[in-house]
Amino acid sequence: MTRLLLCFALLFSFSTAHAAGSYTLEFEYHPSHLHNPDTADNASDVSHAITRHYDGFRDPSDTVDTVLFIDGLKRVVQTKKDQTVAGTSMMVASGRVIFDYVGRVVEQHYPDIELKGNDRVFNSFADPVTPTRYTYDVLDRQTQIQIPDRSITQMYYGFGSDRHGLLQFETRVVDAERKEKRTYKA
Repeated sequence: MTRLLLCFALLFSFSTAHAAGSYTLEFEYHPSHLHNPDTADNASDVSHAITRHYDGFRDPSDTVDTVLFIDGLKRVVQTKKDQTVAGTSMMVASGRVIFDYVGRVVEQHYPDIELKGNDRVFNSFADPVTPTRYTYDVLDRQTQIQIPDRSITQMYYGFGSDRHGLLQFETRVVDAERKEKRTYKA
């Protein structure tokens, strides 16, 4: 049994009935361009979608929620997931993502936890820990990844001879311990 609800183009909900009469999954979509600033709720100005999963194990009256926030280019900029942390129901928010001028991820911050209740509010702050940083070349290929402990993995692109002596496109990856891996493509 399924149902579809459309209410003023703000909420789209699709549910699949579960044996106990409750839903198994429920989806809501909240596009920011339809957000009414005169409403008194704490809804985010960032477009977001909420998925609610039936939880017959922990508490059938509570759901396991996932909230995805997207920007105007349809990129996921934050994810919040309902978790149990030390016996308390919390939301784990993915770390802040920073994009460069052409839309590539250049920084990824650590995730954070928060109490439930602000799950529809986008966290615009970034964790103070040094983020993972990504560097690209002019052909949009990753050339370097620096993780928070400042260790670096580098990627090099060019041409080289494979084990059969054939000239191939070569990718070299050198990790923080200076271990090298080479791959070849025709």
